[in-house]
Amino acid sequence: MIKKRILTVLIAGAIIGSTMFAAAEAKTKILKTVGKEVVTEQEFNELLNALTGQYKEFYSTEEGKKLLLDKLVEQKIFVQEAKIKKLDKSEKFKNSMKLAMENELADMYIKQEVIEGVKVNESDLKAEYEANKENYKIEEQVSASHILIMVGEDSSEEQKAAGKLKAEEVLKEVVDGKSSFEELAKKYSDDKGSGENGGELGYFSKEDMVAEFAEAAFAGEVGKVIPNLVQSQYGYHIIKVSDKKPAEYKVYEEVKIEIEESLIEKKRAEKYENMMAELKKKYKVQ
Repeated sequence: MIKKRILTVLIAGAIIGSTMFAAAEAKTKILKTVGKEVVTEQEFNELLNALTGQYKEFYSTEEGKKLLLDKLVEQKIFVQEAKIKKLDKSEKFKNSMKLAMENELADMYIKQEVIEGVKVNESDLKAEYEANKENYKIEEQVSASHILIMVGEDSSEEQKAAGKLKAEEVLKEVVDGKSSFEELAKKYSDDKGSGENGGELGYFSKEDMVAEFAEAAFAGEVGKVIPNLVQSQYGYHIIKVSDKKPAEYKVYEEVKIEIEESLIEKKRAEKYENMMAELKKKYKVQ
């Protein structure tokens, strides 16, 4: 909840700002005259700068700017029509304005005390990195290739026996070395995705593969074909281990921005909760 609230404050602050300086806007370049109202360049830019993400990206284009200006023109028209009908004198409008003013005041306070009031320094970031270093651990990885002879778990006993026999024959060809592993993978593997690349699977961690495959690959010797068939739920694998990377940690500089964003958000949430608890006591909320 606090995260959404803070994001709302950051965006809403810019939008409200575009209306708070209406008097100053009279001195800026006029883009459109709409009856007794005008759309100024400053007003337009304030609204454009308040947008974020894909909306800002689109409305920054020539097409988007034209549409945004049209929206401001429409708003000026509706405002004048509403005043003619004295909607600005209605209780509903006054209540809406009162609520808007209260929201803006509350948001300004949160922005000042929570958003802008929270700072982190280099020592904070490094301490957070050390305290949560396991979060930045890259597990041991293996690069391997395989040839899969597919045998489904629901296959008949005859099909399973035939699949195993074929896998044994292919393994014998691999061990004989008359053809390369890559050539045999392209020829025999039922895993067509990797088969087209000579059976190459790239780097993976233990969690990326089924247990039987991972256990064999991580135990295998780099540059060697595992001498036995490895059976999994998919069938029989002939595995060649290409490389191994030991477990390591991402360096501090690599994750510094991520840590900073996370820590600031965490501290803002803590400050918000603590501040709110104290203020509720102060104002005797029941």
